[in-house]
Amino acid sequence: MEILTDKKIVLIEDNVMLAEVILRKLKTMTPNVRHYTNGLEGLAAIRHYKPDLVLLDIMLPVMNGYEVLQIMRTEKLTEAHPVLVISNSGQPVEIARIHELGAKDYLVKADFTPNEVIEKARLVLQNLSLAKRSVAESMVHVSASAEQSNAPVPALAEPPKVLVVEDDPMLRNMLSMKFSRHSLIYMFVSDGAQALDAAHGFAPDVIVLDLMLPGMNGFEIFAACKESETLRHVPVVIFSNKSDEADRLRALEMGAKAYLVKAVTDLNELVSMLRNLTAEARATTV
Repeated sequence: MEILTDKKIVLIEDNVMLAEVILRKLKTMTPNVRHYTNGLEGLAAIRHYKPDLVLLDIMLPVMNGYEVLQIMRTEKLTEAHPVLVISNSGQPVEIARIHELGAKDYLVKADFTPNEVIEKARLVLQNLSLAKRSVAESMVHVSASAEQSNAPVPALAEPPKVLVVEDDPMLRNMLSMKFSRHSLIYMFVSDGAQALDAAHGFAPDVIVLDLMLPGMNGFEIFAACKESETLRHVPVVIFSNKSDEADRLRALEMGAKAYLVKAVTDLNELVSMLRNLTAEARATTV
């Protein structure tokens, strides 16, 4: 957990018992933790204290978490001070809004343990560090190429927005790290029954879809997407543990852009595929 050592963290949480548990765990990693119980004081602390990480509740007195995120985005604070949201509900519409306002990740209160808070915090900071390094290396490469060719550096396109419907927490963590490193915007849904609401709220460029899911299986979700006016043209990549040929043929007949078996898929190749599918999809809507 060295990545948390000596990091400055602001916790904005009005539930005293929950805050005490989180603070106790965080302070085993770093002494630089400050706690505030309302959004207004927390926002002032972010501006003044300039933390490396913000843990933000949504339901807060005086100023709620959405308002804090909105102001942070307006003042361009969310990149310098990454936010991990602590949510009460974890509903897809809420999560989509959190991501749109610039939060890096989220935790649902009913589901997490103190160790998971630490792990999420570590992942957010690690992913941010990797993303910054990747961007810096890319800029050096682009600058050198531009000097050699005397050509202007092209503007970067908007990153792909990817909805991942996947219930395996370990795989979600792996994808989170990979997508963050490659600057993809992403949202995870673990329950098939929530996938459609999440897709409508998040408006993804590509959907990565597992087949074996609680609530609603991947084929059912895919069929519902094809019936939706707003989702029928969103490319779908099936990402499954099942290597059954009948499933692969069924998915491709339904219009899937690819059928990938998790155990044999290089995640770098998945990222490249998602970028290509996004470019193709956006080109057809211009």
